[in-house]
Amino acid sequence: MFRYYFLVIYTVYMLLKHIKLLYELQTLDPRLSYAKQMEAVYDKPKSFMRGCIGLTGSTVSIHQFGKTPKGPVLYVHPKLKLADLAVLLGHLDKTPSFFAEPRAFRYPLVHQWLNKMGAIKKNGGEHTAVEQIEEIVRKGQSFILSEADGIDYESLSSRLGVPIVPIETSGIEDMQKGSFFKRLKPADLDLTIHRAYLPENKRLRA
Repeated sequence: MFRYYFLVIYTVYMLLKHIKLLYELQTLDPRLSYAKQMEAVYDKPKSFMRGCIGLTGSTVSIHQFGKTPKGPVLYVHPKLKLADLAVLLGHLDKTPSFFAEPRAFRYPLVHQWLNKMGAIKKNGGEHTAVEQIEEIVRKGQSFILSEADGIDYESLSSRLGVPIVPIETSGIEDMQKGSFFKRLKPADLDLTIHRAYLPENKRLRA
């Protein structure tokens, strides 16, 4: 339980600490590509996510099969939870956008970071969500999808001409114990990044 409280304190501290940075990011160099702008935006959030995992005393082992293609990709996870997303955002080599719960947009500072990171509000409906994903990917940013989202990611991949990269996380359940009051415990977490493929021919892509 103490780790959970430390995590809450750490989150509040980091949000307050980076208020100035948040406003500086409102005026990014327009000469930079969208992907490069996102790299600048995600610099601190990636460190923050790693810090959150580190506060639990857990370690993350990355297992990657083949290189992730250049340019945007669709990352597809079997069933994303908040802790899984924290691991992915902190350790994937790209800076992908993602779905965020509507209530997260209600909090001061949090919603500003989510908007800057290109996060999509989850209750927009499938058609709206697909349109927003397409807009983000066409700009050059990757996106994280869950199979539980119910979106036909293979059709989306074909339409956008971007590869799919299946990803998996394990060990999260060992890190989080309890229901109402979470007890965070050290755990060995694994992030597996499979080979990319294009749905048209299912050929693996290095």
